[in-house]
Amino acid sequence: FGLLRQGQVIAAPPGATDPVDCVVLAGSVNRIPLYPGNTPGYKALVPMRGRPLMAYVMDALCATPQVRSIYVVGALPVLQAASAWPRVTGVTEAGSLLENALTGLRAAQSPRVLYCNPDQPLLTPAMVERFLQPARASAAQLVSSWVRRQE
Repeated sequence: FGLLRQGQVIAAPPGATDPVDCVVLAGSVNRIPLYPGNTPGYKALVPMRGRPLMAYVMDALCATPQVRSIYVVGALPVLQAASAWPRVTGVTEAGSLLENALTGLRAAQSPRVLYCNPDQPLLTPAMVERFLQPARASAAQLVSSWVRRQE
């Protein structure tokens, strides 16, 4: 996850409870077979339990009340798959991860934008809300989540 504010930093974040747009960065390609018989391709479309990985993320985002619109940045096959969900706008990828992030930011309409990867099949609406609540209350320009591996 990541939350980025368009424009300048403000001292007190007005609209800290307003819904945000989400940019799903779905342009990355897996270049090696993940398992016997697997054909390398877009990570967002890697099948898991009969569905592409992106399906689990899209379900979670669509079920999150605080996500207004979803902008999927990727290649045509990914955008076609993403069009099955409501509130989704496909955005043609621009090249690098940074270029895709900026392209998604320009497409989004909300003052703050949530970034998400398409290959998080365990993502839930509660996780998205739990991240958004403190992130939106922050005056930071960029908020990112990290998960520690417990030994």
